[in-house]
Amino acid sequence: MMKRKFTQSKHAAAQSTLAAAFHEVTLAIAGLLELHNANPALTQATTATLKRVYRSHLARTKQDAKASTAFTALYELAREMAEVGSKK
Repeated sequence: MMKRKFTQSKHAAAQSTLAAAFHEVTLAIAGLLELHNANPALTQATTATLKRVYRSHLARTKQDAKASTAFTALYELAREMAEVGSKK
């Protein structure tokens, strides 16, 4: 089986997709925080965390873009949220 090269154009496309996804996530979180009249400290902490995560992902090179088990915790959280949401 031949491995495909992760070309510069594919990397740029991935970065563009990532930027769009982070934009949507940021707007969704901002809406939730505003809707629930969140504490300003929570809003500032959320903003700082999103900035740090977004910028670290943009700085990743194509060699760094390997699958990670670090995402397991996020998927587990999403599963838990789905279970709670389905009980209502």
